Amino acid sequence: MAITRPKRFAAAVSGTTAVILALSACASSSTVGTDETTTSASHQASIELPDEYQGRRLAATVLSNYAPLGFLDEDGELDGLDKDFAEAIGQKIGVEVEAIPNAWENGLLGIEGGKYDWTGSAAITAERLEKFDMTSYFTTGDALVVLADSPELSDEMTDLCGLSIGSLTGDRLIDELEKGSAECQAAGEPAIDVQSYPSISDAQLATKSGNLDGWFTGKIYAAYSEQLEPGVWKVTGPQPRSRVVDGFITRKGSGMAEVLAQAVNELIEDGTYQAILAKWGIGGQALEVSEVNPTEDVIE
Repeated sequence: MAITRPKRFAAAVSGTTAVILALSACASSSTVGTDETTTSASHQASIELPDEYQGRRLAATVLSNYAPLGFLDEDGELDGLDKDFAEAIGQKIGVEVEAIPNAWENGLLGIEGGKYDWTGSAAITAERLEKFDMTSYFTTGDALVVLADSPELSDEMTDLCGLSIGSLTGDRLIDELEKGSAECQAAGEPAIDVQSYPSISDAQLATKSGNLDGWFTGKIYAAYSEQLEPGVWKVTGPQPRSRVVDGFITRKGSGMAEVLAQAVNELIEDGTYQAILAKWGIGGQALEVSEVNPTEDVIE
């Protein structure tokens, strides 16, 4: 199920959006459809592409069901942070970029097979660095989201003893909750009632109806939820992973990772980078510099 961006949110961020448009208007034109977004950049770019990428349009695959990183809006059009970055990077590189909505697994397969040139929103892990090159571009981490009038919780998992906590089906946070639940029982406390849901929107509804005390997600979606519904949600409690660096994934040794790092660093310098993050309510997740295959903060 696609997570849509309400039209009222567009008004809330219109001021920041105007900043992005002002920074890019002289260099780009774009058309948006339900299947792809194409951005063309005609300015003289200082970033040199590897030979295999020259003279053609680039393809960036974007998540189609995980707001605010990538999703289809009410009109079925692609939107989100990674779509904005694809457009801004295209302007810096000086080539056309297709932002193509896709599922996570299909994106990785497309990178390996050469169908796509990059995909984003991936935690930088030792395992991924063995197969791909990665370019850092924002930080995230774990967040427990509860209703705004709920009591504050400590950063210990055992503070969740006796509470009902949800997360996405198959998410590694389910394992973290199960471990915390075992710690509760070992200490003679009630277990954590761990619930899994096919989508975060289902967990949100369950929390609003009183069937859950809260739900685990990433800091990115937690901040986005707080901005979408002011006064409804707050973040409190434990963070099994307090800091995770996310990156673009590219084919190993292709040279595209270095191109993306140079483009992102230029976006940081001219302020476009900060405006894009602020537009989606995650300005606090910014990096000072984009790196290729960074050695710090890598998840083993």
